[in-house]
Amino acid sequence: MKQEPIQLNVEKDFNVNVQATGQNFGLHWHTFYEVEFIHSGSSMQIINGYQYHQLPGFLSIMTPSDFHQIESDKGCILQYKKFVFSRNFLSSALCDLLDERSRPCIIQISEARQADFHAWFDKIGRINRQPQSALNLLTLKNLAECICINALRLDSLLGDTTGQHSPAPICRDENIHQIAKYVQQNYAEPIKVSDVAALLHQGDNYFSHWFTREFGCSFSEYLKTYRLKTAAKRLISTQSPVVEIAKQCGFETVTFFNRAFKETYHQTPTDFRKQYLKKDRS
Repeated sequence: MKQEPIQLNVEKDFNVNVQATGQNFGLHWHTFYEVEFIHSGSSMQIINGYQYHQLPGFLSIMTPSDFHQIESDKGCILQYKKFVFSRNFLSSALCDLLDERSRPCIIQISEARQADFHAWFDKIGRINRQPQSALNLLTLKNLAECICINALRLDSLLGDTTGQHSPAPICRDENIHQIAKYVQQNYAEPIKVSDVAALLHQGDNYFSHWFTREFGCSFSEYLKTYRLKTAAKRLISTQSPVVEIAKQCGFETVTFFNRAFKETYHQTPTDFRKQYLKKDRS
């Protein structure tokens, strides 16, 4: 499982992206929430082992507990609108609703309702390009919550007269979601391979081989990467001392944290924070 050193919104609590791509995206995960709306084209979206055929009007909301990948249809350009946000950005009640679900919010929005979602996404894009102000920030939060709440409501009204439906999954692997959710909830505490293996009722060796085969890295590497991403976010969004952030993110010693951080980000945590602050002032 190859991870980019810095994810899309490591420097922000909210970010917007409009993209057209024909590329495949391998299995990956984020420390933030991701809301994606397909404008045109098609592809296969695989979320927690479920496979869905994405068509125009396909909307998905993924949490930090969700693994996902995209396999583009051959010769097809996928166009989509997307925004991502941290747990600090929207209300904790809404984030709790998203986190507590047994599966992500995934819906195929009917043509009759797609215009509403396009209008909300487009307005987010326009507001996001304007100078930052308290009013614009409140507007972004309102629109982002509007999209998420309406998507959740549509997802809960299966079979009603609006014509939307949840796409039928082709296959599933609930173990993936269980692992990600466990790490998200417990990364600050000591976690051993045996803890996660027991969660899945598997032996330690079987679990280790299965995880490495599925994700291309060991569970320990995955856990370390998750903790480092969370630490990077806290370094630039808080004024907490490095030693405190290391402890909050599950590292036993600040020495090990500094070494692991430098191996991944090619600079010390202190330099990483200084570089962001310098860029933020410019």
